Amino acid sequence: MGILFALAYDGAKYHGFARQRNVRTIEGELLQKLESLGLRIRRLNYLSRTDKGVHAVSQYVNVDVRNSFSSFQDIISILNELNACLPECITIYKATYLKKAENIRHLIKSKTYLYIAPDFGENVEKIQWAVDYINMKEHDFSSLVKRPSNFLFPVKMRMRIRFILKPPFQYFFVRAKGFLWEQARRIITLLKAFALGRIGREEFERVLRGWRHPKGISPAPAEGLILWEVVFVKKIFKWFILSNSRVLRKQIEDIARFYAILNSKSWVFP
Repeated sequence: MGILFALAYDGAKYHGFARQRNVRTIEGELLQKLESLGLRIRRLNYLSRTDKGVHAVSQYVNVDVRNSFSSFQDIISILNELNACLPECITIYKATYLKKAENIRHLIKSKTYLYIAPDFGENVEKIQWAVDYINMKEHDFSSLVKRPSNFLFPVKMRMRIRFILKPPFQYFFVRAKGFLWEQARRIITLLKAFALGRIGREEFERVLRGWRHPKGISPAPAEGLILWEVVFVKKIFKWFILSNSRVLRKQIEDIARFYAILNSKSWVFP
């Protein structure tokens, strides 16, 4: 049986989602607590391997368990117990079950990340032009991802970005089918660098054709990024609500805003 649940977390306190040796991770916390509650786990798969410091309000986890349950309410009782023993910065807010445990990444139509950045006085018209340029067509994001040096294939994909100015912050909603390592954060740096006049229009366009800027495009600070929304290819019915997702979203948004101010001197522009 697969138990599918959605959770929100403050990633600033963890070394990413995926389990790693000798460091605290979200997956590590979940596995430890699930096993302590008597669940026999075959496998655990998740939607996004968020990096160290990155937050989430729409992370989905599917746990394939050997246990038998007399009713779905028994599962909910265990998840309520799990919420009670998890750290306050991690909360499961809804759950359902899948008769057949499957890799949930195959069920995803799109993912949206929200990046909350401090306003450095960028030219807003230039930000909007750059956003419209990215939205217009497919681009090659090869120079905007962190990847092994022997990985030489182009990274061509379509992406949609929505920009909202909320002084003293800037909100960037970035949507795509999937994302590669540090891709969203490097795109934000590129947009802000262009709007600040650190790179010109020709350089901006060349970067989106796969050209590597001589000074590089560094990722924006991780703590400003939130895994914000997920759209499934088909509607999943019978979600059982465990916690108020609106309240959790506001909490994580406030945390990202706090770190946007705290990390305002950590940005690296070309």
